[in-house]
Amino acid sequence: MVWGGIIGGRKTDLVIIIGNLNGYGYVDNVLRPVAVPFFGHQPGYSMHDNARPHPARLTKAFIARHDVNVLPRPACSHNHVINNINAIKNTCIRS
Repeated sequence: MVWGGIIGGRKTDLVIIIGNLNGYGYVDNVLRPVAVPFFGHQPGYSMHDNARPHPARLTKAFIARHDVNVLPRPACSHNHVINNINAIKNTCIRS
């Protein structure tokens, strides 16, 4: 798994996880050390698909506790790229 973040002109280093990843690994290796500090107090959105760590209860609880915004999208969407682009566009229009 490869994870990276981009907001405006800022970006994170890529996080590379070799092997299987569960909710614990996602929180401990991506969200806690990289994503949450990167978002800081700036508005930003995380984009999840249906990879196993994303819908895990531990991940959802961590995200809720740390006020991380996750783009809404239909589960198992075949058009996930288009759906996410539209979600970002609609969010920007509402802001």
